[in-house]
Amino acid sequence: MSQAPRIVILDNDQTTGDYTIFFKWLYWLESTQVQKYIDIVPILTVFTKIFEENQIFRPGLKPFLQRLAELKREKKIDYIVIYTNQSETHNPIYDKNGAPITIPFLLQIMYNCLAEESIIDLRLTRPADDGSHSGKARGQTKSFSRVFDALRIPTHLGASKTLFFDDLIEHCPETDDIGFSEHGHVRVADYRVPFDPYLFLRLCRLTISIVEKNCRGTYKRSAAARDLHLARALTEIMETQLFEQLCEPYRKCVQIFGDPKSHGFSKYIERVEKTFNDIELIEV
Repeated sequence: MSQAPRIVILDNDQTTGDYTIFFKWLYWLESTQVQKYIDIVPILTVFTKIFEENQIFRPGLKPFLQRLAELKREKKIDYIVIYTNQSETHNPIYDKNGAPITIPFLLQIMYNCLAEESIIDLRLTRPADDGSHSGKARGQTKSFSRVFDALRIPTHLGASKTLFFDDLIEHCPETDDIGFSEHGHVRVADYRVPFDPYLFLRLCRLTISIVEKNCRGTYKRSAAARDLHLARALTEIMETQLFEQLCEPYRKCVQIFGDPKSHGFSKYIERVEKTFNDIELIEV
């Protein structure tokens, strides 16, 4: 490679979607320990459809990713990267095949499902040695040298052809260590949807039904029965107690947040087209 690489970098939370419900499902999974009876990848195909239908993903994300896939096939984009301050090293859990069940890993698979092909070349998360597991990590500046090093690209080529989509402008300083242009930072409006307790319980019950199917007649039956009993008990508790606290606030939040389509991703396709077809950059 003799010229600046053409890279699209995507942040996760509040950029491509609001994954509050995903984190809550993960905490539920950790509490019940039923993840050891499931194969996470097929489940994500179902979850992807549910997330799209319920606007957990930012509206327009699917056509955006599909267009990136087309540009990559046309060799107008070199790499597509996930770069998030979410962690993959803090108490990870694994499915029955040893696949990690972390939000960044799950979202990478789901992005590929939306694009209908494997498009993600690299996934970067918060370093394990930063000592932070608090909300402060969300505002940490991201290093483009880290991206180049991971992709084995010489940093002297510069990042003039890099587009970075993030909801937080502080993630991307105006002057970067490898000559990143401030025009390459696409500030995406913060995307949030109200937490839907009905949808959350739907995800939990769907997971329980898959575990029941997978464990039917297996040698793990007694252990699975115990874990499933805990899973059902926790779900019932959430239904009777959590709902009293969340259902009415949820209805009010729907009115406050308005139509999520107004924060759609489709308008950013034009920005990608202009950048990677060598047309003069414009602000969006």
